[in-house]
Parts: sequence; structure tokens; C-alpha cells
Amino acid sequence: MSASHDRDPRAERLRGGLYAVVMAGGAGTRFWPASSPVRPKQLLPIGSPRPLIVETLARLDPLLGAGDLSRRLVVAGEAHAAPIRALCPGLPEENLLIEPCARNTAPCLALAALHVAARDPEGVMSVWPADHHIADLDAFTRAARRAVEGAREGQLVTFGLRPTRAETGYGYIELDAPVSLEGGVGPRLPARRFVEKPPAEAARAYVESGRFLWNGGVFFFGAARFLEEVARQLPDLWALLSPLRALLGEGGRPLPGYAAALKESFCAAPAVSVDHGVMEGAAGVEVVPVEMGWSDVGQWAALREVYPLDEAGNALVGAAHIAVDAQDCVVYCDEPVSLLGVRGVVVARGPGGLLVSDAARSQDVRLVAARRAAPAAPAAPAAPAAPAAPAPELLARVFRENDVRGVAGEELTEELAFALGVALGDLVWARTGAPREAPPWVAVGRDARHSGPALAAALVGGLRAAGVGALDLGLAPTPLVYYALHAPARALGAAWGRLAGAVAVTGSHNPPRWNGFKVCVGPEALHGADLRALRDQVAALSPARLSGAGGAAAGPYARLDLTPSYVEQVAPTLSFGPRRLRVVVDAGSGALGPAALALYARLPVDVVPLYCEPDGDFPFHHPDPTVERNLADLKARVLAEGADLGLAFDGDGDRLGVVDGRGRAVWGDQLMVFFARDVLAARPGARIIGEVKCSQSLYDAIEAAGGVPEMWRVGHSLIKARMRETGAPLAGEMSGHIFFADRFFGYDDAAYVGARLLELLSRAPAAPAAAATLSGWVDALPPSFTTPELRVACPDAHKAAVVARFSSSFAARYPVVAIDGARVRFPEGWGLLRASNTQPVLVLRFEARAEGLLAAYRAEVEGWLRAHAPEVDLDVDANH
Repeated sequence: MSASHDRDPRAERLRGGLYAVVMAGGAGTRFWPASSPVRPKQLLPIGSPRPLIVETLARLDPLLGAGDLSRRLVVAGEAHAAPIRALCPGLPEENLLIEPCARNTAPCLALAALHVAARDPEGVMSVWPADHHIADLDAFTRAARRAVEGAREGQLVTFGLRPTRAETGYGYIELDAPVSLEGGVGPRLPARRFVEKPPAEAARAYVESGRFLWNGGVFFFGAARFLEEVARQLPDLWALLSPLRALLGEGGRPLPGYAAALKESFCAAPAVSVDHGVMEGAAGVEVVPVEMGWSDVGQWAALREVYPLDEAGNALVGAAHIAVDAQDCVVYCDEPVSLLGVRGVVVARGPGGLLVSDAARSQDVRLVAARRAAPAAPAAPAAPAAPAAPAPELLARVFRENDVRGVAGEELTEELAFALGVALGDLVWARTGAPREAPPWVAVGRDARHSGPALAAALVGGLRAAGVGALDLGLAPTPLVYYALHAPARALGAAWGRLAGAVAVTGSHNPPRWNGFKVCVGPEALHGADLRALRDQVAALSPARLSGAGGAAAGPYARLDLTPSYVEQVAPTLSFGPRRLRVVVDAGSGALGPAALALYARLPVDVVPLYCEPDGDFPFHHPDPTVERNLADLKARVLAEGADLGLAFDGDGDRLGVVDGRGRAVWGDQLMVFFARDVLAARPGARIIGEVKCSQSLYDAIEAAGGVPEMWRVGHSLIKARMRETGAPLAGEMSGHIFFADRFFGYDDAAYVGARLLELLSRAPAAPAAAATLSGWVDALPPSFTTPELRVACPDAHKAAVVARFSSSFAARYPVVAIDGARVRFPEGWGLLRASNTQPVLVLRFEARAEGLLAAYRAEVEGWLRAHAPEVDLDVDANH
């Protein structure tokens, strides 16, 4: 077949300037125990005697010429480079592009496009996953040629695969009308929209309509055209990667300095998929419908799609296996296996061991792989030969007002985490005065970031080196870490009694490469002077103390899953009315998804989950619900489902974003109006706390409802402390941190706050209609014009001085509230300038009664900054 294609003049014309980019990254967990981080699925022989990546490259012969690898590029991680070189000996070294870290498909393809454009400014890219199985090579080739023609015309083209079942694990592409596939391939058609993984009911409707095709992750576009879209839609990514163009020489060969620049820029890039980041927002996107015997071979059960089946539907691979009264099973093993009287079982053996799984659960094998990879019990990391405390300048940078935060592996190292554990252990001993024979315990939980396990293990090691007990909560959102401090004794067990502290290892809403520590001693989150004192304790640790010489006996260790206790404790406190609501829940691939779904399963609501499986790459969107573009998928799903509202969580689950039934974002200070009215109905005259970024309408609403409004400083630790001081039953921030001490524990828990909102709506009267919906409630709020949080760069060392000069200057003309930064009271609105607690930025926000006034107030403040604050970069980022 290859020879005949090579002689085809049309094939030769299409071949000119065409490049293939094969994406070959992977964590190696889906096919454990045969796969591993250094031997992921694409390096295994699945469905063929040759590894999938070899099959993928060979499949491209009709497009690029038999055996010609000069225009086939492979993008992979460093761990996979050596085996790929061994499997593909003809691949030129410059055609193996190494990602220094995992950043999803948009950064991967932007990097590849830079290399293609450096070789050929008119070059066209065809993009292929390295781990798919395709049975009909003729349909594959014809569809690819059709797609290449579209790419040469300037379109962005993708394959749309005819669905064979109502699959909930794939994305879909909607067409304007059903299409017939003559010979397995249809004409190029405009894509109406992309749809993420749908619930089962929606998937069935999609398949029945005939207008929806599976999104197979195959793309065709001009390299320059693609980079234009990246620059337009993903400016942060473009700003990081575009300087690499100057470090690519003739033929795309890297010049000196390329590797270091690539590592610095690529690892800072946002982790976003090409579908979500580019294709969904681009104009001129076309689809080539195709039936080509495709399978993404995404789990062990999928082997039944790519291997011959016996008469009972079993796929038996690797040896002379026997199946007696067995049906729909998969065996992948080099040693003979005998099956007797089983249905839907997977048996797989590999270097990692032996797996026996329910075929319906084989997609969860990564959970087993993660458990196998985790240490049985973390111990103190081995100390270096001459251990030393972290440098003071590093500690000053990462210890912030409310938490410890920085770039994992660069600022937040395992050594720093260990030292923090030792210092915190010493502090806990001092605070509790516990006898040495009954050591205090500290709980440690972590969010979904890939750096979390190592940092948590090092922290646990430091605690235990100080003789303190460590209760390992594993993957746990920050609210569950806080819950550990409030849980009833029966939930924790008598072995360790009331906890003396807790630490959430989390980067919150920061980019994936960041991480941090939220530290509690007793029920209080350390902040301000107390956190700085802990920093000084870390700095004062001696090498002998860090090495364990003369230290305490190792503290005890235990593991605990608190989710069942949390659900049992919280669900009975909620009292729903007669109205049953439909809600879409977007966990942003963060840590709160499983616990939130477990809680909502106990409530009388219908839940549509969206991105509720934790994934430290945050592949669908950044986990920050205060940035409106991160709510795009939630808005679309709320409208598509006809849901009453949508709830969104940040990466560690302590901040809530909300979308109403009309697809509008509802911000934290707006939600506080509704919650304040409800709480004050039961607690007349209570104090309700907001922060300096909240709308004036919140404070007016609290006063109108008979409450005492108080404006306070920004920061979860500061607000919780103020609540305890004043006895306030409710507090909240515009950013979605909302704190209930009414029927709850006084900390910020997005799942619980979401449940309180659902409870409140369920009790709303049916008439008038507007009074029964969140949309109606929002419509009834006093009209005002506001900006989101605006962030401008300013070095940490200069932030306080800039704010002080600003406050002094504006106080000569306007009233200024200086409780946290400077909130200037203009005649019909206000403007705020304050220093961020977590980043080297200044935060601005404005509100006015008219749009023109809003622009005028903002212009006055920004004009002052231009004239009087050269330290500030006024390139405003509203999507922090």
C-alpha cells in the first residue's frame, strides 16, 4: 500500500510541507501493572506485536513517505526519551522534542508549532496521539488527506469519529445536521461546538441525534495559523513560549541556551488542553467525519475492542489461557491463566505485579498504581551530610501573611517541608504542654497537585522527627483538613484524641507548579506575627536538630479517610424545603470533587458532575472560580442541562464560585447578601463581616436586614480570627471564601456553602416566579457597576510603600478606609488599592452607580499610579 501511495501525484502534492506531530507523553498509570511512569501505554504492544508509538509512526507512511522520519516529530517527557530513541532508531535527534514537565496539550502543540514554523513558515501540522489503535487504514488515510487540504486553506481541522455507544468518557463535536459517511469518510463540515464529557443521559441523546461525533484528539492546521490562535486566546502561554523562536536555528535545531529557557518558560505555562484553550474559541474550525475502527485503548477493558474475541467475548492475550464458563473478560499475561465462572473480569500481569479487577472499574486502575507507588508509612527524609535551615531570604519570600506558598521544587523543597515539620512539631509541644509519653497529633492533608505527596511526606517526616504524631489524611481538600480539628472524637478514634494542629498542603488557586502550607495550631490558622514566628523557628534550626541528632523518638503515624465522617456530621444539619433543584458541580479537577459529591448525594438535589475527578494538571481549566473565563464550561453546562444553578470550587475547595440559571456569574459579595438576610432572620442584630473588596451594597443590605456590618481585612486567617473575637455567625469575601459559624464550624468550605445556597433556594416560595430562582434574586439586587479584581505587578519589597503614598495622597481629597490598603470613598462609588497577601501584585477594584463614573474613578487611580509609582507595571491582569 505504501508504494502505491508514494506514486500517487496527489499524495505527493499533499506531502509537501506536511509534518506529523506525535504526542507521546503520559503518566503510565492506565495500564498498570504492565505500564509505569517510564513505560507508559504508548510504549507497550497493545493490539499489535509492535508498541503503539511504532504503529502510529508507521501509519503515517502514506502521508509522509515510507520510512521517511524527517518530518515526523515526537513530543515526550524526559523519562520517555531513551525508550523512544530505542524503539524509533531512525528518528532524527532534533525531531524528539522533550517537555521538561507535563503541561497538557496546548503547550505541547505550541512548542511543536514553534519547531515546525522554524523549519517551514508555511508548514502544516498533523497531530496524532501516540497511543490510539486504528483498524481501517484506508479510511484513516483518506480522511487525513481531506483534513490536510482544509489546513492548507487556513482552517483548523479535526477528526470527528462516528460514536458507537453513549460514551461519557469522551468529548463530543456537534454538527449542524447528521452526516452520512460514504466509504467511512465524510466531507469537511463546520464544527458547531465542542462539548466536554457529558452525563449518560446527554450522551444517549447526542448519539441518537446523529449530529454528534466523538472528539478523537486528532488535529490539522498550519503551524503559523495555530500560533496566531495561541497568541490571541492564550496570551499568557504565548508570552512564555514565543521567546523560544530566537533560540531555534536552521532546521529547527536548538541553539545554546534553548534547554534552560525551555525549562523556565514551559514549566511556568498554564496547563490547558488544545480543545478548551484553542479549538473551542477559534473561527474556521472544520470536522472530517470518519469511521476507521478507532479506539483510544484508554483502559484494560478496551482490549476487547482491539483483540479477537472468543465465542464468549473474552480477549485472551499473551499465553494459552483457558476460559470455562467465563464471559466478557480480559487477560493480558505471559503466564497461562485459567478463568472459571466469572463475568467481566480483568487479569493483567506486568513489571508492577498482578492486577485482578472488575472490568467496569478498570478505568480506576490508576488509583491502585498510586497506592502502590506511595510509601507504606512516610518517615523523615534522609538528611544531607551537612543539613542546614533554609536561607532567610527564601523564607522571607515564601512565608506570607496567611500561609506558606511558592513554586514547588524551587522555593518549596522537601528540605524546607521537613524543616517546617520540625519547627511546627516544636511549637505544638510548647503550646500543648503534652507529656512525652502521650505525644500530640497533627493532621496533614494535601490537594491534587503532583508535588503534594512528596511535600506532605517530608512534612510528616519533620513532625515525626520532632516526636509529634502525624495523622495522614491523604488526598484531602482544605475543608476536610479543617474538619479534622472539629470532628467528634468518635470520628478520629481514641488512639490520638483531639488533634493539636493541622496542615493543608495546597497551592489553592495558584498554577499547578505552585504549592504551599496552610498551618493551624489548635483550631486557629496561623497568620501574621504567629506565622512569622514560625518562620523564625525554621530559620533557627541547627544542622544537628535537622539531622535528628539528640532529638525525640520518632512520633507515631496513622492514616485516616475523613470523608465518611464529614458527610455523616454535616448532612443532618441541612434542612431542605419542598423544591428539588438541579445543580451542575464543577470541581475544576481539584481536591474537593469526591467529598462534595458524597455530601450532595445525601441531599434532595439532582447533581450533574463536571470535572470532579482530582487531577493535578487541571486539564480542563484553571481551578480559580473568581476568574470568569474559568466558568465558561460551567455556564455552558448549566444552560444545556436547564439547571437551576452551577457551583464551582477552587483547587483546594475553600472558595466557591456560582453561576445562576441564566449562565451569569454570581460573586461572593452578592451571595453574602442572600446568606446575611437568612442568618439575620434567625439571629437579629448579629454582626456580619465582609472585607474591603466587597460591594457597598453588601454592607447596606446587612444594615437593612437588622444586622451590624463590619468591614475587615482580606485573608481567610484574618477573617476567621475576627469571627472568633466578635462572635459573628457569618463572614465572607468577594473571592468566594465564605465562613459560616451558624450551624457550622466557622471555616471556609465551598461544598458546605454550596449546600447552604441549595438549602436556601429549596425553601424559596414558588410565587412570584422571580422569588424562587437565583436569577431572580440577582436581578433584585441594587444596580451598580463594578470591575473584577484587577492585579498589577509590583515587587513585594515596594508594595507597602506604594499603598502608603497612595493613601496619603487621596486622603487629602476623599475619605479613605485604611483597614487593609486604601479604600477611597468617591462621591458615588469607591476604589481600592491594596497589597496582595500571596503574590507580588497590587489589587485594585472599583464600584460606581454609573458606568461612566466607574471608568472615571479607575482612570483617576491608575493615573496616579502612572505618575507617582514607577515600581508598578500597569499591565492589568483581571485573570490572576
